[in-house]
Amino acid sequence: MTQPRRSSGAEGPVAIWYDAATAVLGGAIVERAELDNPVFGSPDAGAPGLGAGSGSIERDLRVLADTSPAALVLLSDRVDSTSRVFDDRSLVDHLAKEIPVLASLEAPSAAAWDRISLLGAHRDAPSYRSVREAIGTEDAARTVVAISARPDGTGSARAALLDALVSLHDLMGPPERVDAARLSGTDSARVEFVAHLRFADDRAATIHASVGGPVFRRELTITTRSGALLRVDDGGLDWVSPSSEVIERREHRQEIDRADAIAAWLTRRLDPRLTPPDPLDAAAVHATAEAVLLSARTGDPERPAALTARIGV
Repeated sequence: MTQPRRSSGAEGPVAIWYDAATAVLGGAIVERAELDNPVFGSPDAGAPGLGAGSGSIERDLRVLADTSPAALVLLSDRVDSTSRVFDDRSLVDHLAKEIPVLASLEAPSAAAWDRISLLGAHRDAPSYRSVREAIGTEDAARTVVAISARPDGTGSARAALLDALVSLHDLMGPPERVDAARLSGTDSARVEFVAHLRFADDRAATIHASVGGPVFRRELTITTRSGALLRVDDGGLDWVSPSSEVIERREHRQEIDRADAIAAWLTRRLDPRLTPPDPLDAAAVHATAEAVLLSARTGDPERPAALTARIGV
């Protein structure tokens, strides 16, 4: 069934910032998300328009951001024809705090990527919504194993770690204690963290976060207090009852096309029929990430609550 074309109504337009190298990707996003009246910007004077409705193309990202867009798809890391987004801390702060941003860049600055990528963008994906509905108010996650892997050019290991931690905070709340290690191997380009997290009431989780592997992967395996087993990723959900009855099973995809993934995120964000997830405690998520990284450096367990006051988001 053809979906209605998407616009953001009173929230403002969707803005796409792209360059000559990402024009094809930008055009595919506009088409697949069926965007109505998006606005465009590019630092490249020779960059092609993204369709019949392209109109004028803004040449400065700061001006584009001031249009109060409903969402910004960031496909170029330059602010204008010369300078880069990630060198402009005030712009990064503005984008991170004020505008929903989905960054899809080839080689962004790692530190800025962690802040400018939309924290928890996957929370309203159908498969993750299904997990929250499956657990509901009558059950609770008892153990979680979270895998978050990113190929080269799609952010840092900390960004992969944040992806996993968002899901854990949604399902289990903040951990009381973190014990982590950074794995070193023969491939210097690959960075991996493994963390064990303890929660109140006899609950636990394990995270494997990495960057430099062959594919993008985000996966959760959950056992609940009632004994149900759930496995979820961006492409599907397996749900098995305590009596081993298969309640739901969907096909899982190991790799997702970038244009499809961004278009799906935009569609979900702009669909007025969908209720957004509960607000995310970003400070607690960042504090847990800092506890993981600190524990990996020192070899000692850390308590995220002790770091919360030092995290500014």
